[in-house]
Amino acid sequence: METSESSLGKKLSVLAKLKGLTQEEIAKACAMSRISVNRFFRSHTEIRASDLGSLLGTLGINLEQQIDKAIERQMNGKGDAEDPAINQLAIGT
Repeated sequence: METSESSLGKKLSVLAKLKGLTQEEIAKACAMSRISVNRFFRSHTEIRASDLGSLLGTLGINLEQQIDKAIERQMNGKGDAEDPAINQLAIGT
């Protein structure tokens, strides 16, 4: 069974390809080795949170903005009403 992190690596690999970025370019931008990027993309290793943040930024994904949007959607009743954790964040409890 595939873990969510291994699935994440594969999805980010697809996004990198769609953006035309090589593993070498990503590694340089993130101050990582190309081998580390490759191993994460192929689900052979985990990635540190700080490296994931750099990788997401390199791929044009601002995690803080995505969280802000999710909170806003939830507060406006357009989010996933089934998720109690998001509901608690949205109402401040």
